[in-house]
Amino acid sequence: MLSYNHTFVSPEENIIMEDYNKLIQIFFCLFVIQTTLYIETMDTVLEQAEKLVKQYKENTVSKKPIIAIAGGSSVGKTHFTKKLLDELEHHNIRARVLPLDYFFNPSSNLDYALESSEFNNRVGKPVWQFDHRLVHQVLKDILSNKSPILEPHLDFNTKVKTFSLQDYSEIDLVVIEGTYALSGSNEYNLAKYSTLKIFMDVDKGQLLAWYCARKRADGHPNPEEDSITAWDFEEDYEKVIAPSKVNADIILHQTKNREYYD
Repeated sequence: MLSYNHTFVSPEENIIMEDYNKLIQIFFCLFVIQTTLYIETMDTVLEQAEKLVKQYKENTVSKKPIIAIAGGSSVGKTHFTKKLLDELEHHNIRARVLPLDYFFNPSSNLDYALESSEFNNRVGKPVWQFDHRLVHQVLKDILSNKSPILEPHLDFNTKVKTFSLQDYSEIDLVVIEGTYALSGSNEYNLAKYSTLKIFMDVDKGQLLAWYCARKRADGHPNPEEDSITAWDFEEDYEKVIAPSKVNADIILHQTKNREYYD
């Protein structure tokens, strides 16, 4: 004799299960959309990168290709750059990243920084901040196919800057990443060095929220009230970073969920 075990579900439980299944479907759709946007955006950049590298290897162009990734602080430049490098490696493209953050000078190195402070003085930013002269020199060396090249490295915890020689002879492509990477002739004038220019864009209010969230994660109690935060967003972002968007070949817009689309 066969026996059956029946599980009875109340109407209320059935409604809960239906709502739960709908939520699962919504989250799955959002995941698919975000992944698709990322793939389409990355494919666009990779297609351009492969074309540039091919031209360089075939001696169609003499200068090593440089991809510039710019945008406001905390917009996700470093994260996107790491993803890009992974994809370039999968496509057998030998790339090297040059973070512009390493070209900032700690305040203890004031005498050295005074030699490169014309623009810093003009906009009122502390003179130890950004050594744009050194950036120009390194990028010129890269474009002239010089190797090895003397590069800086800045430890943000100890505020100690060191220099080392890096071999560029086997590098197919260079990625420079930083807020000023696309700055024009009225600012640091770095956009002229890059072959492919990418600007990562987001609503200013959302950018400020991400910036403050990162500051709080680093232990800052009230970043919204900090004078540096006010300077970064009312002076630096408005006068230098945001205007550099006009120099971009590709603009990657982001939503608050950090989804990319161009």
